[in-house]
Amino acid sequence: MLAILRLGAVHVPVNPMFRSTELAYELDDSGAEVVVTFDTLLPLLESVRRQTAVREVLVTSPTEMSGAPGQSRPAVPEGASVHRWAQAVAHDPVDGPPTDLDALAALNYTGGTTGLPKGCMHTQRHMIYTAASSAGATRRNADSGYVGLCYIPVFWIAGENLGILNPLVLGGTSVLMARWDPAKVLRAIHTHRVSTMVGTVENYLELLDQPDLSSFDLSSLTDPMAMSFIRKLTPEIRHRWAQTVVPTRCCGRPPTG
Repeated sequence: MLAILRLGAVHVPVNPMFRSTELAYELDDSGAEVVVTFDTLLPLLESVRRQTAVREVLVTSPTEMSGAPGQSRPAVPEGASVHRWAQAVAHDPVDGPPTDLDALAALNYTGGTTGLPKGCMHTQRHMIYTAASSAGATRRNADSGYVGLCYIPVFWIAGENLGILNPLVLGGTSVLMARWDPAKVLRAIHTHRVSTMVGTVENYLELLDQPDLSSFDLSSLTDPMAMSFIRKLTPEIRHRWAQTVVPTRCCGRPPTG
């Protein structure tokens, strides 16, 4: 994503759980020409590629992205018309940043309420404004220790803002998780001194129901934010959170095991 923005190109995040019809639609609608994908998703991409304007495919894998030494290269079928990610990053970097902050920089697709998803247009200036607005709302910056925990999808605008844009622009830290897991979330907050996160009301209720909740130091979590899809954030739930979690800010101890 950052390389695309530096190049002055357009970033189009895609849901990795898409099936062929959904993937073909977004690639065609956006006019995407270059795709970066995991090797496990390559067969799906290849099945719809002829229906799109895609001309270049860069393939990587979770193990390759981890940067650990000795990891195997991504699996690429013999004869596939693709390039490996390692080939791409071996090139010399482009010269200078983009000069037009108001040019189209991202298409973030959203289902809305009718029809097929639409690509919402964002510029780099829009992204900077979003992060600056968030900083004002949370009163956080690099000096105050912005650490965001993100397990909501980064192909969704809320996850992109929380997990990438805000910590990047504010000089903070991003803690990314591939899936929601209440036990791992508590450990991540404790270990990385997370200051903010966004979750559904159901997520927070699951955290409150963890039997070892009091074993974790959650004192750093000063800006937890909730979103409602089914359960509403009622005064009763807020009160329960305050009565249960706030005391751990002085009494929490490192978990064992």
